[in-house]
Amino acid sequence: MNVDLTNLRIKPEQRFYYLIAGNVVILALIGIFVLRPVMGLLNKHADQMTAMKADIATAQQKMDTLRKLKASLPATKAVYAPVIRNAPKHKDIAGYQTELEDLAALTRVDLITVDTSGAAKGQSPAAAQTDLTVGGFPAFPVSIDVSGSYANTLDFVNRLETMDRFTRVVALSFVQADTSGEVKLTITAQSLYFGGADTTSKTGKAGKAS
Repeated sequence: MNVDLTNLRIKPEQRFYYLIAGNVVILALIGIFVLRPVMGLLNKHADQMTAMKADIATAQQKMDTLRKLKASLPATKAVYAPVIRNAPKHKDIAGYQTELEDLAALTRVDLITVDTSGAAKGQSPAAAQTDLTVGGFPAFPVSIDVSGSYANTLDFVNRLETMDRFTRVVALSFVQADTSGEVKLTITAQSLYFGGADTTSKTGKAGKAS
């Protein structure tokens, strides 16, 4: 059997195509082993840019909110300036006691006790919590016992929360005092002030209002 080897020779134009195919294979291998990490870095950079744009948008929204608050600050100060002027700059428990006595006389109730120690009944004074924060402002706890008619004691509570000094009523406890219709009311409240915390606290005993 005779084989014509002349037909098996690679022609010059075929060599050119083979060379191109080899280069394509080499470039494909370069893309797999070299360009893939580069593409990963580019994708990571794109994700970081997206996150940065989101952070910038959030910061811009906060800046817009701050600008609006700054614009409304003068009006807010004008509204709350009288309230802040009337509010005490420290606890002033003695002054608070006097205000409660005046309120009891106005509402015709008997002011029995005013306790600002922060200790619950049966609790040791060491476990009392005298330093509070309400709405971002310092406050001290107060427990008030009054007696009188049901209507007058409720009037006392309503006026207590509308005093010049901010007082937040937390809990109420009514007890029937006698058959005459009078009740004893225990008020658990928090009184706010605007200055630094005063470490003193007292327990006051008030007589009957005239």
